[in-house]
Amino acid sequence: MCDEKRLAYRVDELEEKLTDLIDYVYSIGAKDVIDYIDKAIYKVSEDGTYRDEVDGYHSPGDCYSPKGHYCGDCTKRTCAHCDFAYLEEEEWEDE
Repeated sequence: MCDEKRLAYRVDELEEKLTDLIDYVYSIGAKDVIDYIDKAIYKVSEDGTYRDEVDGYHSPGDCYSPKGHYCGDCTKRTCAHCDFAYLEEEEWEDE
């Protein structure tokens, strides 16, 4: 495997681990860490809405995938690595 592919694989692996960690911290309610993530990474607005790093839209009770599909009240902090994030219209209807 060439160095570029190895590096790209490692970056993807680290991004997935970071996303899992963020989801875990969010699920246990670690307020200080969540506040830091909100301010530094997601830039959460006063009304609680934000766009994640893959352009998913999140707000209390209304979340949308990067493709614009309504996800309802999602429990994830980000759409990165979500199985439903990049489904096309016809695939979404099958789910």
